Amino acid sequence: MNQIEILQADCAAHDVRISAGEWAGLAGSFSPRSFKKKSVLISQTEICNEVYYVADGILASEFVVDARSDISRYFRKGNYSTNIVSAARRTLASDNVIALTDVAVVAMPYEWLIQQYLRGGAFGEFIRLKILSTLLEDKSFVSIKTFNDTEMKYRFLVQEYPDVVEDVSDRHLAAFLGISPEALSRFLSRRKKNQKT
Repeated sequence: MNQIEILQADCAAHDVRISAGEWAGLAGSFSPRSFKKKSVLISQTEICNEVYYVADGILASEFVVDARSDISRYFRKGNYSTNIVSAARRTLASDNVIALTDVAVVAMPYEWLIQQYLRGGAFGEFIRLKILSTLLEDKSFVSIKTFNDTEMKYRFLVQEYPDVVEDVSDRHLAAFLGISPEALSRFLSRRKKNQKT
């Protein structure tokens, strides 16, 4: 399936029925795109103008200061990803949105998406459902990031985001956990040894 078909299937899975006429009216605002692993979709040095629906792959919100990377959350299939503050306030983005795997997205203009959110038909309903889901996920990420316990954070990823643990590099897992890649390697070795005993 291509990106638009995945988006349509996601709408149907959420019991949102969008007529052929509504889809035809929406089509001009959808821009299917593919990005290679390590691509930067939104840069800290730019103003964000778009929202991305993730059709396949994994993105991350990465904050970089003094060459140190911190990942605050991951976006995977079915998520919307953007820098909402940058888009809404027309300011520079506070973080990068990066591709941790090859990704396929549907890009949509931010202003158009907001109009759909506020006044859209069935697709507006879908956006509202997805944004509520994103807010709940954001809350989970914020909550887990407040803990200074690597085991708890890692267990959260294993239970809630097993695809992230499987498909994302150790460097990017470590950046989420708040430790170095070397510390992650030691942590995983100890964890494996403890599970055998």
